[in-house]
Amino acid sequence: MTSPVHVAVVVAAIAVSAVCRAQDDTPGDLAHAHFLHEVPPPPVPLIASEAGFEEWQRKHRRAYDDGAAASAAYAAYADNVGAAARMQRVNPHATFAVGRRADVRFERALPWPKRHRPPAVTEPPRDLPRPTPPHVDWRAVGAVVPVADVGACAGAAVAFTVTTVASAAAKLRGISGKELVAASAQQLVDCGRRECHGTTPDAVVQSLLANNGGLLLTNKSYPWRRTSQACDSKRIGGVAAYRVTGTRRFNPDDEADLEYQVSQGPVGVTVRAADWGLYEGGVISECGRGSPGGKADYVATIVGYNNAANPPHWILQHSWGAEWGIGGAVLLAKGQNTCGVLDAPFTVGVEPVVPTLDDD
Repeated sequence: MTSPVHVAVVVAAIAVSAVCRAQDDTPGDLAHAHFLHEVPPPPVPLIASEAGFEEWQRKHRRAYDDGAAASAAYAAYADNVGAAARMQRVNPHATFAVGRRADVRFERALPWPKRHRPPAVTEPPRDLPRPTPPHVDWRAVGAVVPVADVGACAGAAVAFTVTTVASAAAKLRGISGKELVAASAQQLVDCGRRECHGTTPDAVVQSLLANNGGLLLTNKSYPWRRTSQACDSKRIGGVAAYRVTGTRRFNPDDEADLEYQVSQGPVGVTVRAADWGLYEGGVISECGRGSPGGKADYVATIVGYNNAANPPHWILQHSWGAEWGIGGAVLLAKGQNTCGVLDAPFTVGVEPVVPTLDDD
């Protein structure tokens, strides 16, 4: 019989071998690798109660300034636990648990649908150039900026998705050189329109084009402050990462096309994430109740997919911090429009700040 120690040594050797092979791969090949996703533990019963809330407070050392704050926190806790219980019942491949953010009310990032009209769809090519690889993960080649945490500024999720997609495109097209240059979401929040209270990717980009000619600063020049502030005119003269030229929509409800687009680079999507707050791992296949009317309420970035997994899934980078989900990511089942992931995929056009002579 094989000993546990022997098995551990073999597993470690395989992991080291995989890393060594990855170091010899080209960036394109490495992107078609995927992060191993830990199998979530069996779910535990999710029932909201005052006793459970008090136990959770002790475990996470949470205290509140007054009774009103405690009542608001318990209301959020009860709503989150209720949502998690609903999601757990319909998602056998995922795990939801009462984690450290159970008292946080997860606000929507998109405005209510009646407040805006989606732009016209840009038709993608019908004939896809080549077959897509079975799995892709753009984090593996350093083409994805670190996971953000929007804090109380929920609308900043839109800005972070725009900068995540744009920064990846700039790196993969060689616009930012060999390095990944993180762009400033704070600039988009401060110098845009109501970005902490709900906006759209198109509104964010149009505001940038109108106010700063599309010039998007680096995050180092205009760092994230976790809140909306007045537009800092002194910082606007800082180092620009690249120029944003606009957004492009892909056809909705076309999984084959979306898979091809993701094989070329990260893609932004709108999703129904209202009930994801206590997600801890695994693959979501049903979205639960979600937002009223089943409308999108959040924006995230598809950074890859895995068709070899069971079930096959998309890999989405969210903006609730790296401690949420699987290192800040969530897995959504493919083969269906899970949580509206196919409804409105988009990318962000970028170009160098100073065009070269070879540019058209």
